[in-house]
Amino acid sequence: MHIIQSSDAFRALNTVAKGASKWVDLYPHKTTASCISQLKQQGYRIVATTPHERGYTLSELPVTQKTALLFGTEITGLSDEAIALADDFVTIPMFGFTESFNISVSAAICLYDFITRLHASDSVWQLT
Repeated sequence: MHIIQSSDAFRALNTVAKGASKWVDLYPHKTTASCISQLKQQGYRIVATTPHERGYTLSELPVTQKTALLFGTEITGLSDEAIALADDFVTIPMFGFTESFNISVSAAICLYDFITRLHASDSVWQLT
């Protein structure tokens, strides 16, 4: 997981998700541009999650290519820079009066849909 630490340092809490942070590699970046640049150099398509930009619905997002999903902070969302550097956009379906989910809910919804469709595809998806 790539993390942009513009002001506050990221600190994984061992009590969260029963220590799941032990099994996830974390790659910190000082700027949004450096993070996205590195991901693009590695062949990833950058997809920003936002309710405001036109793009894919979650169920339409192609799952057969390397994809990095960008999630914003719970207070301000994605930065203008992240939106400008994204290759595509995806919206997460929401119902009712809310315009956003917290980041863990957003990530869970996106990853569940992405993984479910990836498993149903002919793509080689197994982890190495």
